[in-house]
This record gives sequence, structure tokens and C-alpha cells, in this order.
Amino acid sequence: MLVGNHYLKDAQIQALRPRVTFTPANIWKVERADGVVSRFASHDKWLTFQREQYQPMGPTASDLEQSEAGGESDFEMVGFLSAETILAADIHAGRYEGCKVTHHVVDWMRPWMWFRKHVWWVKEINENGGLFQAQVQGVDRFLTIPVGRVYERECDKTFGSGECGATPRVLFGAVVEAVASSGSTILGLPHHTMAMRFTNASWAWSPAIRDGLLTMGRVVWTSGPNKGTTQDIAEHIGREVALDAEAPFPIKAGDTAAIYSGCDGSASMCEFDYANKLTFGGQEFMPSTEDLYRKPAET
Repeated sequence: MLVGNHYLKDAQIQALRPRVTFTPANIWKVERADGVVSRFASHDKWLTFQREQYQPMGPTASDLEQSEAGGESDFEMVGFLSAETILAADIHAGRYEGCKVTHHVVDWMRPWMWFRKHVWWVKEINENGGLFQAQVQGVDRFLTIPVGRVYERECDKTFGSGECGATPRVLFGAVVEAVASSGSTILGLPHHTMAMRFTNASWAWSPAIRDGLLTMGRVVWTSGPNKGTTQDIAEHIGREVALDAEAPFPIKAGDTAAIYSGCDGSASMCEFDYANKLTFGGQEFMPSTEDLYRKPAET
């Protein structure tokens, strides 16, 4: 470097620069699909970064792995539950699964200075003893998306999508009449912990639906402790349905839900229940395993 008539060495150049100590702090921004945003900082005071306030209770990261591409991949994030931010009820309801996590490393004395930014997505989260533990994924999650079609008898299209073309039957405002308990009989079983019956007054399908049409459909709760959550339907007879898995919170009589019909991917259901045979995505005449073992005289 030429200054006047003299050349300065690198050591002299560094001596002329102001010496600033970088005081790092991690800040995390968690964005849920429903629009709820939480902000945390691994510091003992509130931090302001890009005109946003970060709460002094940030989570910590562990088991950080390095991918072959040089970017940080999956790891586990641990932090405290809070009455104002991350609630155990929201975790049980699945509201944090798939949410976006943006991480910055900033200078807590000068928060406008930062040198690292990463974006992850929550793969799985649970809580235990006042702490939450989240398995977080990097951009690798977008590199493992299945591409292409599956050659099989059943349709491989997502039911109700634009590619499918079928429109699910929907009933809004269905009201729970009774929930299965010990000694009760719902769906012909003496005890089915995930079964329930809906009231006759609210079961107003027009036109009426056949038994089994709701199997592989879903229940979207619109009131009660499970409001906003979705459960898959495993079995359906009349006004009674059984869920594929237990709801995050107990279901009670009077809870309301929107109920969507399902599809088993068969050609007959596509044709007769939804009049959608033209866009059927399966191979209806594909030989089955039994056909491969039959003798010529039996085919």
C-alpha cells in the first residue's frame, strides 16, 4: 500500500485499522405455517436485529453435522418452553412441524453486524420436562423429494389435487355426539379409543354418502382443544368414524369439525364415487401377483 512516498507493510496496515472485538450471540427466528413467529436470542437481554425484537431465551444447537457439500445439515435444537412463545399444547398439536428456522450470528454489542446465516426446517419436535427438542433439517430436505410416477394398479396421484381432478366431499359443522369409552359400542366394537359418533342433526350430507367413503379421508377440528389440527380417518360406518391415530388432546362431545371424504386409489372408486375415471392415474389392467402364477388354462 502506497502512502505518500512510502510503502506500508501488511503489519503496518493492520495497526492502522481500529481494533474491534466481536461479541457473538445466536438469534433464531421461528416461522410457523399459520403465521405465528417467535424470535429468540442466546443472550441475557433483548436484542434488536433488522428492526425485530429477539427474546433472551434462545435455544442451543447440538449434534451439528457437516454435509459433503460443505453446508450444515441436520442437528438437534433444545430450548425452554415459554408461556408467551413456544407452548407445549402447540407442540402436541403439531403446529411446529415443518416450520422455518432462520439463524443468525450477530455481535450483541452491535447487532447490525452479523457474519453467518442459515435456514433450517423442523422435521420433528417434542417436549419433556419444560424443554423442547427439535430435529432440524437443512436444504437437503428438498433434495430427497420423490420424482416421477409409480407403476401400479392403484392411482398414485394426490387425491383432490389439480393433477387428480377429483373433488372430495366435505361436510362442515359436524358435531361430536359421543366418544368411544370402556363399555361403549362404536363401529361395532366394545371399545375403540379413537372412534366417535356424530350427531344426526349435523350429519347432513347431500346427497347421502355410502359407508366407507370417508375412509382415508380426514377430520379438521374447528372447535375444542384440537382446533386447527387434522387427523386421518381409518374407518367409517354410518355416522361413526375411527381415527388413524389419537388426537393431540381428548375429544369431547360438542366438538365440531369439517370432514373430508377419502379415496383408496381404486379405479372403481374413482369412477363411481367421483366420476373421475378419465384422469385415473393407476394401471387398472396391470396383472396382479396371482395372475403371474396362474396356468394358461386358468387365465
